Amino acid sequence: MTKKFRLLRVLALFAVSLPFATPVCAEQGTPATRKAVADFYRALNAMFAGDVGPMEKLWSRRPDVTYMGPDGAFRHGWIEIDADFAAAAAKKLGGSVDAKDITITVGRDIAVVADTEVGSRSGHTNSLRATHVFRLEDGQWKMIAHHVDPLSAQAK
Repeated sequence: MTKKFRLLRVLALFAVSLPFATPVCAEQGTPATRKAVADFYRALNAMFAGDVGPMEKLWSRRPDVTYMGPDGAFRHGWIEIDADFAAAAAKKLGGSVDAKDITITVGRDIAVVADTEVGSRSGHTNSLRATHVFRLEDGQWKMIAHHVDPLSAQAK
């Protein structure tokens, strides 16, 4: 299956869920989706400190999960994604990442989060645009897609 086809499958899943979505701002969002976003950033910071465990608990194990990280790589499927996270944790990069300007759109079983990630390490800060997709699985919001890229103004 090509990467283009996989991405189209994820987009189709999102499009099917849109009629059931209700946009909410982060301050109003559902407690469960706000917790999922907060858990993601705690897990990301733990991974930078060398602990991949919290990130592994956050993700779905279903075959349609995708991760497009800041290095430009496109990972598809839990095995590829977990290997990427384990390698990142092993580097113990340090620093921290926080989210700002969080917007959450919640549907029956899909939640889409858009925000800006602000990272800091060794006195240097960096901002990325981020999109996260969570799916309700067995009563828990599990991440099924994460995509980050540099802010265009910053990239110039």
